[in-house]
Amino acid sequence: MKSLQSDHASDSCLRFVFDNRVFSFDLPVDATFEDIARVLEKLAQRHHGHPIAIDVTLDWRVRRGRAEITAGACS
Repeated sequence: MKSLQSDHASDSCLRFVFDNRVFSFDLPVDATFEDIARVLEKLAQRHHGHPIAIDVTLDWRVRRGRAEITAGACS
């Protein structure tokens, strides 16, 4: 996964909140639950357990194209 920085608060964003850390990812408009589950599985294996919260913020603007869920600094 390549890392992207986001300067827009309205970008679609996915956050996994663990006890001591938060992981934020840019969320493509065409992301599926399978895509999200894959990312969660990798994080849970690396960080000893399950998140205490999952936050999804959807962008109201329409975007096109297939993209991966990428690590980023979601606002």
